[in-house]
Amino acid sequence: GLRDYVNRNRFPGVVLGLGLNNSRPLLKDTKVRQAILAAIDRKQIADTVFPTGTQPATSVLAHTTPDYTDLSTDLSFDSAKAKSLLEGAGWKEGSDGIRVKDGKKLRLTITWFPNAATNQPALELVQQQLKAVGIDVVLQQRQVSEFATTVQSSDFEVVWGNTTRADPDILRTSFSTQLNNSYKLPAGSLDTALSEQAATTETAKRKQRVEEAQERTVQHAYSVPAVELQTQLAVSKKVHSLD
Repeated sequence: GLRDYVNRNRFPGVVLGLGLNNSRPLLKDTKVRQAILAAIDRKQIADTVFPTGTQPATSVLAHTTPDYTDLSTDLSFDSAKAKSLLEGAGWKEGSDGIRVKDGKKLRLTITWFPNAATNQPALELVQQQLKAVGIDVVLQQRQVSEFATTVQSSDFEVVWGNTTRADPDILRTSFSTQLNNSYKLPAGSLDTALSEQAATTETAKRKQRVEEAQERTVQHAYSVPAVELQTQLAVSKKVHSLD
């Protein structure tokens, strides 16, 4: 048969989503970040754009990563909540549906790279979902070769991407303010959880700290998880011992 066996390999690490530059004026406001988190319909993105079987993100970590914790309740799609948060932050709906505060429109630029065919259609869907709650989104494409430097130098307002690694310490390298801090997070209790999970040799304590780090990252909307990436491998029945 052409496809006798299909193995879906889900990438561990930080899921595909929106990396927020928390130092940018619009994104310093927790309510605005939380509104973006609530406005994203992850299931619609997974089902519309990605291969069959792709799962919406249920944490900042993919569920194949050790010490992953299910935060699907915190990541549920809720446009009414998003609108309420924006209203509470002083962003009033304008005549064109885009929110305005102090004479300025609520406009975000998402930087992305054409390293996968799914990126543009996924982001066009994100653009529609955010527009539905009054956020105008500009999509800015850059060269694939610029990805690492763009993230490392924090040369973005919002960036679309993921980081694959089979250890939850990827949270520390991604979000600790004591390292590169590409997403410009404020120093705080998240740093403590990230440092302690890296330092401890106790399995239970590490799990607790990793869970705490995931919870803080999602609840403060320091980044916006979207989908868990996967790769599909089809092989013949004649192939054996495939890990």
